[in-house]
Amino acid sequence: MTYCKGYFQSIGKDGQTYDLEYQPEEQFDAVDQITKLCFKTVFVHSGETDWFDFKIALIGVNEVKVTDIFLPQNPLYKGKGVAEALIIETGKLFADRTVISSSNKFPILKRESRWDAGTSVWRRLVNRRLAVYDETHDIFKLL
Repeated sequence: MTYCKGYFQSIGKDGQTYDLEYQPEEQFDAVDQITKLCFKTVFVHSGETDWFDFKIALIGVNEVKVTDIFLPQNPLYKGKGVAEALIIETGKLFADRTVISSSNKFPILKRESRWDAGTSVWRRLVNRRLAVYDETHDIFKLL
């Protein structure tokens, strides 16, 4: 499948809107034996080479699992709402699938885990009524 460069906006803790762009790139994860889609994300016109690392995996025919959310070393991205906005963008791009978080209780990938920071991202989406938490399966689902 071919993926195109995309643009989206996030809202930071400061209430400001930020314009971002991503370049999607398929990457094979040898440990999990699965192809992930990496959204190499930077601020529009920033010239940044240190990108926000966000990856998903298509699971079956119905789900998209968020597998990686990593801030780069550059503090420029901290508190800008990039992770939440990328999860929402994923929901738009894959509208025919359910976007889910990783699970610490029932992992399906070898290196699957959801760190506290990732849980905080998803909880903010729940607080905005954009996601729900399934306690039985320990996953968040984008609405």
